[in-house]
Amino acid sequence: MNPMFNIQPLSSEDWLHLMPMIILSVSGLISLLLATIHNKGIDKLNFAIFTIGCIASIISLVMTGYTISKGIFVFDDFSTNFSILAITLVGSISVFELSKMKDDFIGGEFFALLSFALVGMIGLISTHDFMMIFICLELMSLATYVLIAIRRRSKESAESSLKYFILGGVMSAVFLMGMSFIFGATGSFDLLEIKDSIANSKSSQHMVLLLGILLVYSAMLFKIGAFPFHTWLPDVYSGASNTITAFMITAVKVTAFALIVRVSIILWVPQLFGPETKMYKLLFLATLMSLTFGAFVGLRQNNLKRILAYSSIAHTGFILMALISLDGD
Repeated sequence: MNPMFNIQPLSSEDWLHLMPMIILSVSGLISLLLATIHNKGIDKLNFAIFTIGCIASIISLVMTGYTISKGIFVFDDFSTNFSILAITLVGSISVFELSKMKDDFIGGEFFALLSFALVGMIGLISTHDFMMIFICLELMSLATYVLIAIRRRSKESAESSLKYFILGGVMSAVFLMGMSFIFGATGSFDLLEIKDSIANSKSSQHMVLLLGILLVYSAMLFKIGAFPFHTWLPDVYSGASNTITAFMITAVKVTAFALIVRVSIILWVPQLFGPETKMYKLLFLATLMSLTFGAFVGLRQNNLKRILAYSSIAHTGFILMALISLDGD
């Protein structure tokens, strides 16, 4: 049997670490069931269920205050802190949405989508396996596509959602292609095993690995809105509702940054990210262009959301500066 698919029974500790995702999944399913009930008070009930799920997830994360690395997940201070931050941000956004809930919002679906997006976020932050990264990334992205278009009577929201969906689908295919190149060169989706393969790879393998990692990083840079994968950002932010724009600026972007930091820290080897390598130069160029493009183009905008979008691109450049300064220690 291929060890990659060797399934082992979960211990009580494993289930405890998975509880945040299980709780939020159950919360989302309950909200979907309640979405079939058309009642003015059902939105408050859905909000209460979602809030209870968020609080229970945070308590579960705090209770597991130790590091464990088993299988495709790694639960440490990094994943715990970022997961709590993501849950807190999404919970705060749900409070804002409840205060201005209108008839063109379906409360049950709204809170269910937030719950499923959070499941994807926690999984993204807590895994070191490319296959699970892709699954969780798609779970978060698909929920976000629908949330952008949840204002059913708004043509701008529908257009923004369609644009993000098409471009996001293309970059998902790019990510999958990168994964296939990496797996073909290393025989593994595990980041730690891939790092060992990079350090010991031959020149022919190294080119395939470099191409695969370049494609994967292109998809991750798209998710954080870095130059030159930023084109969707202003239109999507301006077309979505204020609540969903806040959701994307905060929770989605924080999760994407946590993902790219996790992958970069694990995969850092001098052969790949050293100052003289092609990957370093490409990341440096993306950082520089994100800083300058976001700052100068943002000056010409007269729409607040578009200003925030270009400001977000510039802020992405500042955070990428920290990423390219990694030294492997």
